[in-house]
Amino acid sequence: MNKFVNSVLLFLCLITFFMTVVVGRDLPISFLKTTGQYLPYKEVFFIGAALTIFTIGGRRSVQRWMGLFMIKNVARYQWNEPVGKERKSRAIFYLILEGFVHLVLAFMMMSFTKYAFPVFIALTLLGIDHFIYALVGKIKNVFRIGITKTAVVLVDRDVRVLYFSGLRKVSVFQKEIFFDYIKDLTLEIPSDAVDAQHRNEFKTALENQLDLSRVYIDESFKKY
Repeated sequence: MNKFVNSVLLFLCLITFFMTVVVGRDLPISFLKTTGQYLPYKEVFFIGAALTIFTIGGRRSVQRWMGLFMIKNVARYQWNEPVGKERKSRAIFYLILEGFVHLVLAFMMMSFTKYAFPVFIALTLLGIDHFIYALVGKIKNVFRIGITKTAVVLVDRDVRVLYFSGLRKVSVFQKEIFFDYIKDLTLEIPSDAVDAQHRNEFKTALENQLDLSRVYIDESFKKY
């Protein structure tokens, strides 16, 4: 989910950045027989771009914060522990990197033209949100992985919920734990999401929630 959102935001930012260059440098647009400064509805374009970017990024932000509130209620889980230290450090690093990219793009666009101000505001707010989220994750043990009666829930820089309904196989390959479902659906979580000292507890808690007559536990997961 996080990769998809980042890809969409990057695509939108590239289009918007192209427009800031065209407008800011007053480049000719031959097929419209005009130049960037005289491009009609440019204000509308930048407002629309800002709203779209903020809506997509804001939706992810809401999901992240809701995930934190959901995962911190330990009493609702059969098993719930902080993510592994390496996973936590990597999540914080990428959050800071994403926030930094948001701010760099915001200031670059604003440097080309004042019409990019709405986009500047949207990207700046999203960047700041990344930094705050990373800070909360750094200071508190809110990046966690838990098991309920119906799903595995992982909350760090992304929110992943892997339900047990339709699950047919659990295995580990390289650095991922794979959950294979009916209809050829496969979902995964990073294997380092579970701290090494809690892996036996995680495996036991997971197996206790599964119907082992329907779900095959691969040998790779048993050795995990």
